[in-house]
Amino acid sequence: MGSNPSMQEKDVKAYNKATEKSDVQTYYNLGVSFYYGDRGEKNLVEAVKWYRKAAEQGHVHAQFNLGRCYDRGIGVEHDQEEAVKWFMNAAQQGHIYAQYNLGVCYFNGLGVGQNPEEAAKWFRKAAEQELALAQYNLGSCYFNGQGVERNPDEAVKWYRKATEQGHAMAQYELGFTNLMGKWDAEKRVEAIEFIIKAAYQGF
Repeated sequence: MGSNPSMQEKDVKAYNKATEKSDVQTYYNLGVSFYYGDRGEKNLVEAVKWYRKAAEQGHVHAQFNLGRCYDRGIGVEHDQEEAVKWFMNAAQQGHIYAQYNLGVCYFNGLGVGQNPEEAAKWFRKAAEQELALAQYNLGSCYFNGQGVERNPDEAVKWYRKATEQGHAMAQYELGFTNLMGKWDAEKRVEAIEFIIKAAYQGF
């Protein structure tokens, strides 16, 4: 009986393929494989190395993953400025989670100067792509007047969009906002229902 190629041999073949053809997708796939341990044990340092090779050639998912590694100190020393750099590269290509993370960085001044206006801008880009987290955060920006002019009606609009996707905090905020507003009895019943939904999710 012949033996199957070892994982190490498969790695060498994949490495050779990537090196010979400069295949950016193969670079990314290798990064994912090392990150999750698909080829044996996890190797986060190797994952970062391959993510970087793909990211430097413009691979949007590699750019986001590399940013996340720097953001969390995974396979590389934590470096928030470097995280922002790669989030920005991916966000400019329309990566929804990179846009959201970039908004968080600007909102909290992580690796970049605190800038609520920029935060709201990137939250909006992700919110318009239907990311519930971004919709909730954009709603909060409007509710509190952070980075945008305060507009409770616009806040309710974005809270509702996040609520429709089951976002617990948005459900609570929408319910609370409706309870505090001058709404009719039907709206108040709806508000209580939203708060109950949030409670069932442990909020």
